[in-house]
Amino acid sequence: MSRECRQVITHLYSYVDGELEVETEHRLVQHFEYCPPCKNIEIVERRVRYTIRHHLTEEVPDVFMERLRGRLAQETRRLGWR
Repeated sequence: MSRECRQVITHLYSYVDGELEVETEHRLVQHFEYCPPCKNIEIVERRVRYTIRHHLTEEVPDVFMERLRGRLAQETRRLGWR
């Protein structure tokens, strides 16, 4: 994987979410045009997100969400992110 590919992949989630600045988004689109491996990664990510959004409709129990939030808060403090 080239240096450019690694940079593209670091922006992939923001790209798929539509959160990139126009210039950065344009660079990724250009890269996808000549890099089939990165284009395939983008396609897979879009398919995964589509599947999750449209096919996984089961509710997560409140107890699970409370535990998850607690663990995330612990990790955030442990890593010094707050």
